Parts: sequence; structure tokens; C-alpha cells
Amino acid sequence: MGIQISHLNKWFNHYHALNDINLTIEKGELVALLGPSGCGKTSLLRIIAGLELPTSGHIFFENQDISKEDIRNRHIGYVFQNFALFPHMKVIDNIAFGLRIKPKKVRLSPKEITKKAQFLLEMVQLEHVANHYPHELSGGQCQRIALARTLAINPKILLLDEPFSALDTKVRRELRRWLTQFHQDIYLTTIFVTHDQEEAMEIADRVVIMNRGVIEQIGSPIEILNNPTNDFVYNFLGDSNNLRIGEKSFNFRPYEIDIQINDISPIGYYPAEVIDIRPLGALLKLVLKPQQCTSYIEAQIPKTIPKIQNLKKGQIIYFKPILDFEI
Repeated sequence: MGIQISHLNKWFNHYHALNDINLTIEKGELVALLGPSGCGKTSLLRIIAGLELPTSGHIFFENQDISKEDIRNRHIGYVFQNFALFPHMKVIDNIAFGLRIKPKKVRLSPKEITKKAQFLLEMVQLEHVANHYPHELSGGQCQRIALARTLAINPKILLLDEPFSALDTKVRRELRRWLTQFHQDIYLTTIFVTHDQEEAMEIADRVVIMNRGVIEQIGSPIEILNNPTNDFVYNFLGDSNNLRIGEKSFNFRPYEIDIQINDISPIGYYPAEVIDIRPLGALLKLVLKPQQCTSYIEAQIPKTIPKIQNLKKGQIIYFKPILDFEI
């Protein structure tokens, strides 16, 4: 099911949480709402779900205006950040819960409900924990069970609110790979909220970057990484150096820098003092103080660069930003 959002606004008393949001999501697309805390991404997700109503504007599901439609009529599946599993129920019963509370006239038979719950367990590759309780599962398993329970009611749109934020780094990475493949298999229109740039870029077909209630940029991960529309987007997507030398201002990432260790400055390079040196895997992380300004910059460079192993604090080297993003 496709989604169209038109001139959507949301006010909380005097706070303008969402400001003239316009967004189209195609059927089967996986879209990330990415931005810092308080940018409005969760408010937008909750309005799409029907948990909040917009102050003005419209939301269309397949050209039908559902802006004021009851949540029960939106055919939405919502996966919460904290899993929201029932601790007193076994896994199989957690998944079957939504099917068992349906009105009698549309409810499946007990046998059919059990069969569907077992099928969903197989789909998320956890059939072996059917008779376990939530407290006996890992965080990653709980998240997959929460997803299976949501899919049991046959939603037309899947909404995920910071689905991996409560998990450790290793589990998050494993689940990101799993979700990407899972989405390809089910081809369900999916929107997920995250503040993790790496997560959004790895999973999403398109990324919507938000800040202070507005959309700053919409595009594929490659489009956004290669062509940030403004300074906020560039800086938000990762560590960056903001440098002003004379009349020139640059934004560049620590790995977008060329280092030369020479006695004479090469043409186009700037001198800088080495303030700190720290190993970072196959790289060295340098803190540099350019001679022409008072600010510091960071550089991440391969240990294989000639003369780098003999580099010392206080030494003068020469650097040049690569792929600079002019302010």
C-alpha cells in the first residue's frame, strides 16, 4: 500500500512538532525516518499509525484520505521499541494474541490460529522457541517475535519505532542484515524510525532526514551521502571537520583528507601541527591544529602512508581536504 502525506502539521500546545510535511512512499518501499532526538520523526510515525491526529494536513493510503480514520481501520502493524511482549504468555501465544481477540465472525478457528502462528515463527526462524517465555529469549529474538506478532494480523503497512535501539551493537548489526532480507521476502510497505545513520543507510531504500519538524532531504542512501543538500545534513551524517582558512570554508570528514609528510609544503596543502596520535585499527587518528586558524581538525589515515610510523606530536605536516563540501 502506498502512502501520500500532504502539508501535514502537528502542534503540541505552542510547539510546532511537524511543519508542512510532504512525503510519498511507494508500495513495498522501505523508508527510514532519520534525525536527532526531537526532530519529529516519532510524531510523524504515530500520526501515520493513528496514535496521534494531525493538526492540519492529510494522509492518504492508496488515494483514500485516512487522516481522521480510527487506528483499527488503518491496517497498520506497529512494532514498539521495547517489544511489548506479554511476559506471562509463551512465544506462540504472544504471536497468536492478535488473532484470538478478533471479532468472532472474522476470527480463525483455534487450529488455524495455531497453524498461522507456527508459520510466522518459521518465517522469523524461531520455531524452536515456540514454548519459551519472553524472559528466556535474547533481545534480538524478542524483537523478531514482536515483528511476527505484528505480521499475524496481516497489516498492509509496517511501522517500526527505533526497533534496534535497545540492543547491543553486534545484535543490531545482525538484525539489520536479517530485516533487509526479510523485507525483500515479504515486500511490505515499511517505515522505520532511527537516529542511527549507519542503520538507515544500510537498510532503507530511501532515507528521510528530519530536523526541527521539517524534512531536510529525501533520497536514496547513495544520493544523500554523495549530495547532501545543506550543512545540517552533511554534519548529521557523520563526524566532520568545519574549517575556515582565509576566505575559504570547508566541511570534510576525517577520512576525506590527504596528508603529506614533507619538509616543504606541496602546492594546495596547508601546514598543521600534530596534537595527538591514536591507533584506530588499520588507521591512525590524528588531531591537527592548522597554523592559519584556531580550531582543531581530525584525520583518519592508513598506517601504510610513507613516514607515518615515525610521526610525533608537535611535528608539522601538510594536509588538503578531499571532496570538500563548501559552506
